[in-house]
Amino acid sequence: MKQKIRTYSLILICGLLVVACKKYPEGGYIYKRDTDIKGIWELTLYEVNGIDSTDLINYNNDAIYKKVLFVKPHSDDKDISVTIGGIGYLAYYVNSNKDLNFYSQEGTALVCQMGYCYKMYFVPEGNSVAWHITKLTNADMILTSSLTNSYKLVFHKTSN
Repeated sequence: MKQKIRTYSLILICGLLVVACKKYPEGGYIYKRDTDIKGIWELTLYEVNGIDSTDLINYNNDAIYKKVLFVKPHSDDKDISVTIGGIGYLAYYVNSNKDLNFYSQEGTALVCQMGYCYKMYFVPEGNSVAWHITKLTNADMILTSSLTNSYKLVFHKTSN
């Protein structure tokens, strides 16, 4: 009888340990940040200092600025290619994959092409910005950065 109680107690403790173990911040028990970031994302919020500024970067009423393509060209490195309406960025993971550093070849936060000016929201204050990955699941992504101003980008995944 004591043997059965010990066995059931051991099974119960092991079961509780498995359930109580910390999950990854992006959800689930398996680390899958690389697979989650690839795909087409839609910007749902561009926040500056706590103020919703999404409509202020509307690219002359063209919603293409909200569609962002994340591609990981090589599975064995940390580089990520990011494209918004023809404007490209290079990003790579740092800080144990908790942050993304974005670089732009433009060297400025505002780009003008064919008479239209575009806010480069991944590099809002220059050509290099580190974004903290606050949330990354298969459906949602939140990036935050504190520079001269505080920024928050919220995305929803539309396709892989």
